[in-house]
Formats: sequence, C-alpha cells, structure tokens
Amino acid sequence: MDKINIVLLVGDDDPGRIMFNALKADFNIQGVFVDQALSKAKMLKWRIKKLGYFEVFGQLLFMLFSKFAFKFSLPKVNKLMQSLALDKNDIPAEKIKFVGDLNSKEAIAKIKALCPAVVVVNGTRILKEKLIGSIDAHFINTHVGITPQYRGVHGGYWSLCQDDEENCGVTVHLIDKGVDTGGVLYQGKIKVEKSDNFFTYPIKQLNCAIPLMKKAIQDCSSGNEKVIVRNQNSKQWYHPTLWSYFYHLVIRGVRLELE
Repeated sequence: MDKINIVLLVGDDDPGRIMFNALKADFNIQGVFVDQALSKAKMLKWRIKKLGYFEVFGQLLFMLFSKFAFKFSLPKVNKLMQSLALDKNDIPAEKIKFVGDLNSKEAIAKIKALCPAVVVVNGTRILKEKLIGSIDAHFINTHVGITPQYRGVHGGYWSLCQDDEENCGVTVHLIDKGVDTGGVLYQGKIKVEKSDNFFTYPIKQLNCAIPLMKKAIQDCSSGNEKVIVRNQNSKQWYHPTLWSYFYHLVIRGVRLELE
C-alpha cells in the first residue's frame, strides 16, 4: 500500500524536527518547508498595537527570565524527551525545500508543485488564506492547548493558571483564517506531575499530539475526517508578563521550576 504524500510546514526548532522524525516512517514526506520567524522589530510593533506598551514590556521581561530559567530546566527537558523516545535529530537537507516566509509566492508555488494529499503544520507563523486556499488539500495543525478555550500560545500553562487541569492538553485541528479556530479533529489530555514546569508541558503535549496527527492525516487523505463541535467559550492567550507569572506562581503554584 502506497504511503500518503504529505508536506510539512515547521518552525526551525525541536518540535518541528520531532514531528518530522515521528512521521517519516509512516508517510511519504515530499518536502519540509521551514518558516523563518518574523523580525523582532515587526513582532514587537504588532504586539504593541495589539496589547499595548505596558503588557508587551511585561512579556519581554518574562521572556528574558524564561531564557535564563530554561538553562536550568534543560536537563529535565532532555530526560523527558529521552524517556518518551522523541527524536530531535536534524531534518535531512535533501528534504528541506524552502526556508523563509511560508506565505510568500515562492513558498506557495513550491508547495503547489508537490501536490500533497495533506499539509502538516507545526510551530509556524499565522498562515494566510492565499496559502491555505492554494491547493486542494487539508492543512492540519498541532496546537499545544485545548481549543477553543485556550487558543494562542502556552495553552497548557494557561489552563493550569485557570485551575483547569481537565483542559490541559493538545488539539489537532484544521487550519482556517483565524488563530487556532479551525475545526477540531482530535484532542488529548496530558497528565501533569509536580515535577513538571513551563518547559515540560509542551513536550508532553507534543508527544500526545503525534498519534493524533497520524490519525488525522489518514482521515483527511481518505475524506473521512470528522470535526468535533465544541461550544465552550473561546479565548486567545498570549505570553505571560513577568508579574502575571509570579502572581500565578504564588496563587496557583503554577511554576517555571529552576531545578
């Protein structure tokens, strides 16, 4: 039986590499398109316009703090990935067809030329309608949060901050023009332990997402996908500020552990 032809759109990071290595044995990966992050200046300008100077300043402080904290959590993260048998080895150079803005004309033309049955998305910028509508194929995204309640970033962390461990998990969904608003195909919950922190939640979420993504690819390629209708409140979440992080650390005990 022939393998399903897929294309991967990923960020230049470990989650993208892990997803590639998890899917390569079961599907024919025609090519990998690596998204280059928006310039810091453009991202900062967008955030200020959306959230305001004070909120963005707090987010920047938290991001600096989290970079420092990550160094202390790296052994724990690596140990967890090893225990889950997650492979973060580099994507072979011959598989990488494009590096840059995935919404560009060049990227779209190269994706169209491959004619994939399914496009798998993991950790990219927001994809525009001109890309999503360019080929007759489903675009499926891995979102580290339960939608629609926890759209945006750090869905697992924010669910715990809301004392909502029941909705600490992952969503595999179709991509539409909104931010994590596409039809839900599969969702899974993760088990949170006392030793977990800001950096281990997404590793557990990604591990939970991999078998769900495999099912979603098979469903969509055969036309048997079923969208789960969820009527819960919808909210988009952003990076925490440094002061909101410490607030939730004290009130909820949701931490960014330094050990």
